[in-house]
Amino acid sequence: MPSTPAQEPVLITQPLLGAPSHRRFWAGGRTRCWNWSVLLLLVGLLPGFAAQALQSNAGELLSEEVYDESWARGPTRWLLLPSEQRQVRRLRSASEWAKFIDAFWRRRDPAPTEAGNPARDDFRRRVHEADTLFTGEQRGSLTPQGRSYLLLGAPSHISQEYQPAPGWNTRLAGGGGAATTDQLLIEIWRWRPEDLAPSLRAELARKNWRIPLETRFVVSSQGYKLLEGETLLRLATRAQVLRAEESAPSNSP
Repeated sequence: MPSTPAQEPVLITQPLLGAPSHRRFWAGGRTRCWNWSVLLLLVGLLPGFAAQALQSNAGELLSEEVYDESWARGPTRWLLLPSEQRQVRRLRSASEWAKFIDAFWRRRDPAPTEAGNPARDDFRRRVHEADTLFTGEQRGSLTPQGRSYLLLGAPSHISQEYQPAPGWNTRLAGGGGAATTDQLLIEIWRWRPEDLAPSLRAELARKNWRIPLETRFVVSSQGYKLLEGETLLRLATRAQVLRAEESAPSNSP
């Protein structure tokens, strides 16, 4: 059985700067459409219009917390550290949830002596943006792309490419099988160092890690699946707590 012929993508996206409002590419016999104009607004190329569009649902963005297990099943799941995940499993009453959630956000507050909590407000704003950008059967902020957006912000560059992967054809006459080569559509999100949060850049420098500043997704008719970038995403989760710890006033004399 001959291998599946390689597919050439019709388009590999250009850097966001200067991208047209809509880009189309061919994948598995389907045409997919990206609304780049929305993404351009979110990365700050048109801040005035972006602010107006994203503040249209300000009441939703700044809504109060829900004090039950649904809070941990929502977008905040991406912020939970392993120790906090263990704590969540032990919570029972609404008062326990309220106490935990309050401590959760205070732990991430970069300015605990001031009113409000910028970390919480920024996260809620990104949740709304992700829900707007990555619409589909699943809530946008709960998708793999939504997770990357919440933890790392808007990517500096997005591209697509095909990558060969071994497969197995089970539809041969007589019930046999044969090895094949499939062509997977891979979407790559990359970040310039200066586009990442200062706390994440500091943590990368402290650990002297030379990991790629990118996440890779397999794109199929079932949606997106994270292929690479788990280490960077986990570090971004931890860096948000480190940022607040470094900003906290010292108790030493």
